[in-house]
Amino acid sequence: MRFFSFKRLTTFGLVCVSGGLVALLLFSFLSRFFGAADSVSHFRLYLLAGLLGTGLLCLLARRRRLVWTCLLGVGLGMLSVAGTLLHRPLDDPQAPRTVKLLQLNLYARNMTPEAVVAHVRAQQPDAIALQEVTPALFETVVEVLKADYPHMASCLSEGGTVAMSRLPLWAGEQGCRTLPGFSGLAYLTLQLGEQPVTLVSLHLRWPYPSPQRQHIDAVTQALSAWPHPLVMAGDFNAAPWSHAVRRMEAASRTQAVGGVRHTWFHRRGPGLPLDHVLLPASVRALQAEVGPDVGSDHRPVMVRLGF
Repeated sequence: MRFFSFKRLTTFGLVCVSGGLVALLLFSFLSRFFGAADSVSHFRLYLLAGLLGTGLLCLLARRRRLVWTCLLGVGLGMLSVAGTLLHRPLDDPQAPRTVKLLQLNLYARNMTPEAVVAHVRAQQPDAIALQEVTPALFETVVEVLKADYPHMASCLSEGGTVAMSRLPLWAGEQGCRTLPGFSGLAYLTLQLGEQPVTLVSLHLRWPYPSPQRQHIDAVTQALSAWPHPLVMAGDFNAAPWSHAVRRMEAASRTQAVGGVRHTWFHRRGPGLPLDHVLLPASVRALQAEVGPDVGSDHRPVMVRLGF
């Protein structure tokens, strides 16, 4: 009976929990090789919170080796996300020119499109990137806003991406870059002073078991022939520290706006930072905020850009 003592069972449980969390954390660093690892990396902050809690339980149970195991896992995980956590947009009232960009995945089954329209009109962004734009949402959101945003490009047959702007176009460039089998890229080349900047609305597939890697391959090939600089906004279905976002940064010669913003919420479950805005070196983020619930499982992201 001594073999089944409470002390032994407690130790066994702590070993299993701490070992499992560390194993998942380490697996998430293999995202370059396995799509499933990129899926796990979405939850890296929650894995770190779990390791902290488990480490505290191990400390109370006086299991020092397990405490050090948890602390080493936390330290390794924090190093991987520190750049994202610490690099935040800084407000600069002296910026010579600013533009407000709104990013939002509308959600195909959004039942309150009027809330989206009201939010856009309240925030008055200069440009908008939308995803999951169904024909119904195109009528109830995009068509309603067209009077305020006369320049618009859409890829309704290729995943429902839309880009809208009240800023003038550069040589009238706008359109949809189709990617057979995947969501297309709606784009507008905007005129910002003497500089053309191409705004791209993007909606990547989820990683494993979905073919996100193949989708990124198709996007990368399309971007290679596109005029730069690019501003890419969209639902990346990837955390900011993921291999997927790193690949998109390299392909578009951009960098994701810093900070962690939980934008996707499933019912009442934990949020995930899946929506991002990627900027070239010539554009900097002055401010980035997550907006309210507008009937989507994603929250809108408003980024103020300085040129």
